[in-house]
Amino acid sequence: MSTRTPLSEERIVAAAVDLADDGGLEAVSMRSVAAELDARAMSLYRHVDGKEALVAAMIDAVLGEIDLAEAEADWRTAVGRIARSAYEVIVRHPWMAQVWLAVRPGIHRIQLMEALLGAFRRGGCSRRLSHHALHAVQNHVLGHAITKVTFDGAIEDLEEEGRRFLEGLDEEAHPYVAEHVVEHLEPSDGDDRSDFDFGLDLLLDGVERLRRSG
Repeated sequence: MSTRTPLSEERIVAAAVDLADDGGLEAVSMRSVAAELDARAMSLYRHVDGKEALVAAMIDAVLGEIDLAEAEADWRTAVGRIARSAYEVIVRHPWMAQVWLAVRPGIHRIQLMEALLGAFRRGGCSRRLSHHALHAVQNHVLGHAITKVTFDGAIEDLEEEGRRFLEGLDEEAHPYVAEHVVEHLEPSDGDDRSDFDFGLDLLLDGVERLRRSG
């Protein structure tokens, strides 16, 4: 005789994350998660207080995938590692990009904030500079993640789309736009950094400058 695996908050959240990864948050309901677990929807309420609480738990579970840098690392290395990991996690779970700031922080978001703030403070940043730097890094990560998941979902073949765009563009009237599109298609300066890394480097250069100026 087979025994059914008992329901738990962890199993419910994991099933909901899988549904959201496949079909977005609109695919997640107490009923759909129950069906995924071969359970009755009402039985989920013993572990999760409705969809709002479920979404908050999903977000916190996903944030737990972020690789928090070792405290011993220098501040810039630590912040860079955390930011890149956060970006990769959000891109893997695109449904969360526009909702994770709208829910009450869970333990993993608190740990993420603590890791970033700790890196800035141990690196010699003032309390105020650390405050602004945290939000700047967070906005950089979210902005790039939202852009990537939106862009990738809208354009399947970047090269073909770019060439079609150039064919319809008056390049004499818009020479710099044409130049920009060519850079997308044929990077020419040997800089292999992604847009994300380029922007992060600029941001952290600015934090370093302000840190040194006191």
